[in-house]
Parts: sequence; structure tokens; C-alpha cells
Amino acid sequence: MRGAPANRTGNKRQPRAYFCASCYKVRRKADSVDEVVEGVVVARLSRPDAVGLFGGNPDAMRRARDEASAIESRMEIAADQFADGAITGPQLERITAKLKPQLEVARARLRESEPAPEMQELTGPKAGESWRQATIDRKRAVIEAIMTITILPSGAGKSFDASQVKIDWTATR
Repeated sequence: MRGAPANRTGNKRQPRAYFCASCYKVRRKADSVDEVVEGVVVARLSRPDAVGLFGGNPDAMRRARDEASAIESRMEIAADQFADGAITGPQLERITAKLKPQLEVARARLRESEPAPEMQELTGPKAGESWRQATIDRKRAVIEAIMTITILPSGAGKSFDASQVKIDWTATR
């Protein structure tokens, strides 16, 4: 499908549309198609597992986050023990020296397992708001990453029906 800008022929105004560049027999108002596609995209991006659509490894991310959190907790406990006089300064330094590299490794694993940050911003409970503010290039990148859209023929003179917009998910994570 190709996009055609709005135009005027005599007294007739043609709205922005998508049309089949091969046969020219399928043409849909772009605003109607966009409304359906954007509704589906925002619904999908709002789901809790949406962050996994853009790469990354949700299981590895969860493990690395848990590991980093456990190490941070151990460091906090050691700091509290030092503050309470239960351990000495040199002991705290040894604990910190041993745990800090482990924490850095866990954080590096977390970064490696996360999807691209610019895509993460579009997911979650505020997906609709983020989507409305996203640039057209980012919207296209999201759509290309997670779905294939096919506009089905409906027959001459029939009004738009959302079921004529077929969406196949390419990202199934």
C-alpha cells in the first residue's frame, strides 16, 4: 500500500488515503485505517509484557534486576551494621570492595537484557499518552517492529469496516 495526500479535483475533495500501488483497486481513507491501527498498537503497548516486544530478554532482565537488588540490600545491611557499630570500617570496606564489582556485573546484565530505552518509553500504563506525543518516525518504527498490516478489499462502494484492516503480529514475545 502507498499513501496518497488529500487533494481536490474540481469540486470533489479526496481525503488522505492508502491505496494498492499494484492494482489500484483497494483504497481506504487513511484516517480510518490509522484510527484502527493506533487503537490496536496502544492496547498492545499498554499490556505489562509489552516491553519484551522490542528486543531484550524479560527473563534475564528479571533475574538481573533481582540479583542487583539483592546485592544492594546486602550493601545496605552492611552500612547499617557499620552505623550500629556491629562491624568496623575496614570490614565495611572489604564488604563493599567485594560486592561492588558483583553489582556492576548485575547492572551490566540488566542493561544488556533490556530493550532499547526509546521503545521502553512507549510501553506501560501511559502508552496512549506516549504514543500521541511520539514522532511519526518512531510510530512507524514501532509498527514495523511488531506487526504487519494488510488492508483487505471490500468491494466497490462499501463503507469502511475495521475488519478490513488485518493485523499480523511479527513480535510474539
